[in-house]
Amino acid sequence: MSNKPNVILIYPKIGGPFINLRKKRPMPLGLLNASVYLVDDYEVKIFDQSLHSNWKQALRNLINSNTLIVGIHAMAGYQLLHAQDVSKFIKSICSTPIIWGGVHPTLIPETVLKEPFIDYVCVGEGERTFPELVKAIQLKQDISSVKGIYYRNNSKNIFTGDREFVDLNQLPELPYHLLNLSDYNVSGGARFDEKELKLSMETSRGCANDCIFCYNPVFNKRHWRAQDADRVIERIEFLVKNYHVTHIDFIDDAFFTDLGRVEKIAKSLIAKKINIKWFLQGVDIQKLMQADDAYLDLLDKAGCRVMRMGAESGSARLLEQMQKKSTIDQVIKINKRLRDTNIVCYYYFTIGMPQETEADLKKTVDLMLTLLADNPQARILSAFCLTPQPGTRLLEEAQKQDFSLPKTVSDWAKIDGTTIITPWFDKKMKKKIKFPFFYKLVYRSEKSGYN
Repeated sequence: MSNKPNVILIYPKIGGPFINLRKKRPMPLGLLNASVYLVDDYEVKIFDQSLHSNWKQALRNLINSNTLIVGIHAMAGYQLLHAQDVSKFIKSICSTPIIWGGVHPTLIPETVLKEPFIDYVCVGEGERTFPELVKAIQLKQDISSVKGIYYRNNSKNIFTGDREFVDLNQLPELPYHLLNLSDYNVSGGARFDEKELKLSMETSRGCANDCIFCYNPVFNKRHWRAQDADRVIERIEFLVKNYHVTHIDFIDDAFFTDLGRVEKIAKSLIAKKINIKWFLQGVDIQKLMQADDAYLDLLDKAGCRVMRMGAESGSARLLEQMQKKSTIDQVIKINKRLRDTNIVCYYYFTIGMPQETEADLKKTVDLMLTLLADNPQARILSAFCLTPQPGTRLLEEAQKQDFSLPKTVSDWAKIDGTTIITPWFDKKMKKKIKFPFFYKLVYRSEKSGYN
């Protein structure tokens, strides 16, 4: 056993009704990011609650007198409830300080600090903030100089100030060795072949768009930054060499912001004969439409196999209200352009905008059916019930219409995207709006290996 002081990082269960549709166990990349400057000086342990049937006993065995702090990732929705349960249990067995981090705690830090079992909130990125806090706790130093922290002092909430964004090109490689990677080698509920391994990777952060429902304008201040293409290739080569990776899932929010960067990545994969398949999460349809067919063929030849895109709505009026830059015509065109490639298209939709009517809802369902008819490889991933998140302009609009702002972490946990909670629909419309969410169950295809 190591004599180093240890730090425990916890990824709570997601839970709730949405878990029935989310078959893929998410890799806790946020916790790996928080570890990059810790692993040399501390023993870092990552605890995924979903992997333990008796998680309380497993945690009891993990925490000891050398534990300096416990960090907990808290995502919007039911994961907040499990994060609460874990935090309460830890405080029942020891006095180890607890810090919550992630997008949601960043957006509602003062609400989080109302919970007596939470000592700190990490606001924004944690790569630099978290290690500085750990060091300050270890040396019993004043933490007021650690930028990016909310904490209580004599019942008063203190914020130490914003921290500058990290330089993504300077970050060390993620310590994937902290995880049992086979636990996350799943897709669509089915594991990959034992000779294959799929890992998640983030190569950029932020988004320059200003969609009224998105957290990005608040969290990343509409600022997009990315690792250079050479650095991305260097990281891929590292994963292939050290972990024999065969598939990479890029989880960037806006992968195609710089088309030239992506083109260079694709050409390097081919030139270096790096034989991997790769999936994309953040596909901006409007940006992708600027690429010609040769560009799309290049992505195909380089191994791109999945693109997940936010189509959002079949109503042009609602897209304009959302401040989406892409149009319905662009969605239809890119879907057709990709049908002759090996790239599977997944589409997200959002239901429940202010002033959305039955006619708008029908247009959205019609667009779903059009995409499926035009492209045999198209998939409707899901249609989320639009929910106002902290700091977004959608929340401001909802409050103007007497939306009752959640006041506690438990209240926020009930908002998970499966139910309309906004005040601008009657019971009849709410009943209708539940229907598109289950299109994934109807049109889900088992033919592709990438569900």
